[in-house]
Amino acid sequence: IANDILNKTAYRFKALHPAAQVLSFNWGPWDGGMVTPELKRMFNDRGVYIIPLAAGAELLLNELAADTNRCPQILVGNDMSGEALAAAENEETDTSLKIPSVSRISKSFLAENHPFLADHRIGENQVLPTVCAIAWMVEAVAAGYPDFVYLGLENYQLFKGIVFDGNQASDYMIDLNLLDKKSATLRVNVKISSEKTDGSPIFHYAATLLLAKENQVAPLYNAELPNLVLGKQLNAAALYKDGTLFHGSSLQGVQSLLQCDAQGLLLSCLIPRSVKNKQGEFDLQVNNIFANDLVYQALLIWARKELGLASLPGSTLSWTVYGEVKADQAFYLQLCVREQQANKVVADIKLIDRNKQILAEISGAEVTTSASLNNLFQRQQQ
Repeated sequence: IANDILNKTAYRFKALHPAAQVLSFNWGPWDGGMVTPELKRMFNDRGVYIIPLAAGAELLLNELAADTNRCPQILVGNDMSGEALAAAENEETDTSLKIPSVSRISKSFLAENHPFLADHRIGENQVLPTVCAIAWMVEAVAAGYPDFVYLGLENYQLFKGIVFDGNQASDYMIDLNLLDKKSATLRVNVKISSEKTDGSPIFHYAATLLLAKENQVAPLYNAELPNLVLGKQLNAAALYKDGTLFHGSSLQGVQSLLQCDAQGLLLSCLIPRSVKNKQGEFDLQVNNIFANDLVYQALLIWARKELGLASLPGSTLSWTVYGEVKADQAFYLQLCVREQQANKVVADIKLIDRNKQILAEISGAEVTTSASLNNLFQRQQQ
């Protein structure tokens, strides 16, 4: 109970003071102290990981020395049932820190501490952008697996978005489940949920995140591209006024609509440094939510231009990350339509810098189209 209160206090303090460094440690049993030889044998028999003294101390020092914002909670150890680790990883002679297979992080989130949410309203209510849910997932796996870097995700699903209508939850659960561990790579299933008043769960988002010991080398885009446009053009400004997009000033990163036809579109984009005044708890160096949101904005633009329909994001088959877009960095966004049906559009998208290095590749990004959203988006602009 005390540990649970400590964790919730850490998340609450972080929500109230997003610039502060806050970290709640959740330790499994250490190889010493109250863990007697008899208790150690029992833990080993049950597959419960015991933290080596030197490795645990090193992790503590590394975490305390970190100077970047992160998830306010870290779990060191594994599920006390012992199911989280293979038997081969429970040898007493192994002095390395083990990787937990199953863990849960509780997250508090206050809309008022995130000014950009005022620029993401649908109808009367602020709505959490789907890329913020992805950022939560990335933050959680970074805390759970600090020796690995994030490479991307697979099978992202939006089940029930978070709408700040006064009935939203104050705490959210992020569950991590290690699906596959190899020497240099991990696959971790992540689910975000909250609880109804009766205690039953509401699932909001899920994805499988891919981690590795080293970053991937960014590939080059080998086709011709027109010149990037660095100033806001009339054709881009109109998208945020005519009901094509509902996004407010901090989320208006499209600078120019360079091309648009039945096969796709090409945008010139830039995220100004001024958005840092509205970012809240999201570290743009780790996960530039303002740039990533343009992936789904591009789908909304194409659906409105070519089909006359408004749309909202749903699932994404894969998202590979080679590098984050920096503030004041101009880049291309290329969208290629791969499927279009009566009520959905599926596309592949690339983020490309001015040197033709690919920063991200998104495959199978899907939006649901609906004429009923047209008036809703239009009302948002009024």
